Amino acid sequence: MSLRRNLNEIHRNSKQDTGTTIRKLYERRWHLAAASATILILIGSVLLSDQKPHQTQDLFNQYYEAETSIMVTRKANINIDDDVQMALQFYSNAEYQKAIEIFKNNPDNIISEFYLGLSYIETQDYLVAKESFQAVLDHNDNLFIEQAEWYKALCLLKLDAQNEATRLFLEIENSNSLFKDQASKILKSIK
Repeated sequence: MSLRRNLNEIHRNSKQDTGTTIRKLYERRWHLAAASATILILIGSVLLSDQKPHQTQDLFNQYYEAETSIMVTRKANINIDDDVQMALQFYSNAEYQKAIEIFKNNPDNIISEFYLGLSYIETQDYLVAKESFQAVLDHNDNLFIEQAEWYKALCLLKLDAQNEATRLFLEIENSNSLFKDQASKILKSIK
């Protein structure tokens, strides 16, 4: 009987001590809630800060279309080197590295310079592609001006140079370019 009394008393005393146990559980839950809130805030800030680069990458993917190569037949009034024709053939066959090697050897040829830029886009070297399109624009007297502006602006989007891309898209939008409507749509998406 004394054993039973002792056990009952120990049991009653342990029930009275449960207040500290509840307090410990309450403190743990507070720490869990604080940790959860911190994690949610961090995830939200990462998602919000990465939104613009993803948006510009998506715009590039939405509006970039690979240019088909011009196939030039031999005529007396057309002056294209055999190696440039070979490079255009490589470009048509999606052998961009081979095309780049030949196009680079013909920097004075505007067709070569333009397709060099396109080949660099296809190999995801957007910075060098932008420079090739700028060389076409600097020449200023050729049939590839509109396309070079367009592809340069797309390269700028891909390079996350949004201010410079916006300026170029505004120029395209305010011109009579074939890409005027597309530039307007991109500008609306950027803003």
